[in-house]
Amino acid sequence: MKVDRFIALEIDEEYIRMGIFSRAASGQLSLLDRGFLPIESDSAVPMAREARVATALKQLLDEKKPSAQQAVISISGKSIFFRAVKLPPVAPDKLELTIAHEAVQNIPFPIDEVIWDSHTVNTSESEPDVILVAAKADLVEGLVHAVSATGLSVMRVDAAPVALANAVRHICSDTAVPLLLVDVGAGSSNVVFLDGARTFFRTLSVNAAQEDGLFKEIERSIAFYRSQPEVGDPEQILLTGSTVDADKLQSCIRLPVSVLDLQPLVRTIDADSNGLAVLAGSAMGTPSESSISVDLMPESVKREKSRLRRQPWWLACAGVIMLILAVWIIGSSRMTGLVSAENSAVSEHIRVLEKIESQLKPLELAISELEMRADAYQGAIEQRTFWLEALSEIRSRLPEGMFLLSSESLHESGALRGLRIEVLSYLDKEPEGADVVKRLRDSLRERDRFSTKTKVFSRPSKRQFVRQFILDVYFEEDLLK
Repeated sequence: MKVDRFIALEIDEEYIRMGIFSRAASGQLSLLDRGFLPIESDSAVPMAREARVATALKQLLDEKKPSAQQAVISISGKSIFFRAVKLPPVAPDKLELTIAHEAVQNIPFPIDEVIWDSHTVNTSESEPDVILVAAKADLVEGLVHAVSATGLSVMRVDAAPVALANAVRHICSDTAVPLLLVDVGAGSSNVVFLDGARTFFRTLSVNAAQEDGLFKEIERSIAFYRSQPEVGDPEQILLTGSTVDADKLQSCIRLPVSVLDLQPLVRTIDADSNGLAVLAGSAMGTPSESSISVDLMPESVKREKSRLRRQPWWLACAGVIMLILAVWIIGSSRMTGLVSAENSAVSEHIRVLEKIESQLKPLELAISELEMRADAYQGAIEQRTFWLEALSEIRSRLPEGMFLLSSESLHESGALRGLRIEVLSYLDKEPEGADVVKRLRDSLRERDRFSTKTKVFSRPSKRQFVRQFILDVYFEEDLLK
């Protein structure tokens, strides 16, 4: 039975929580391992949040050594904006445009500064509800780059409250009773109201250590929720996350309180795994119609993944062309043998020589045409593999902590001369006192493929934890002929 292994990450401002999961072909989740690490902040060594996240995650990965390379990220509710919007009556072909308009009107930030997604509820109704989810683009892109810098491939970017809602809907799919989920965190807490297809989110800036304040904020949240039109009163409270006094909460709120059991969602999970509700909700994906489907993956990352997925097709096409070329060459060889045999026969049959020659001429023309096509296909193969080999050789010279961001062909006087590459280097990976830019330049100059003309085109000033520079990599002249 095929088993899919992957990593789920809950990234908060104060900590990273990691779960290593497997998913069987049936969809059943199993928890293989887990880890937790606070994100340290040292005032003596100022680092951007992305650098601190990458450092903490690298420490977790070194400790757990998971075999999985794909990861799902869930972002803390404190960094996420939620808004439930009721759409006006709209034709199905105008639905996407109407949602985009509502996003511009309701998200309280310039739309080009955020990454947002939406989930439509009650699509069969004339006025469907839409849940808008948004986060600052620089925050999301920074976290994705931090996770990618550790060698993991990010599959999806989720929001912690959405993951919680999906987990509860999966576990409590048989009940239509309005529920309130309270996820008590180390720095903040999430409350999620679930009433049929409707979902309402709120993030509270209190935690388990502030129990009285937490209970008061839950009361205020319930009062605010009840003031909304067409909502039902929650009839039960489900607790997850850090431990609080459930009896005291039940007495304060006057609603039955129970702890959320994750075992129906994740097989092999133990009783001490209540804090893994966000990871479990992210790991399950969106398997049911009642689940909320959103993804805050940056478009730049989606484009890069799409480009990488297409590469094997190019390689397959090149293989097919080479196979066709081999068949043609073999056919040409066999035809040449036949022609030689016919010539021997002609020498023995003088009288029929002219007739055989007239038969051979079309064959010779066909052979010539096949040879021309073979040369054309050979040239196409060499041109395509040339760029793949050049980029592969450049990547092989990049030291740890350095990544190739982009490349473009370099022309001088209308002729191809090389590649202009943009490179990003994490400062904490660079050897102390070394000029990694010159090292990379000199390393490329030593390769047979590249010329000693290779030079640094642009070296901007360092940022908080990275440097970004551009190299002009020239090919050897004889490779361009």
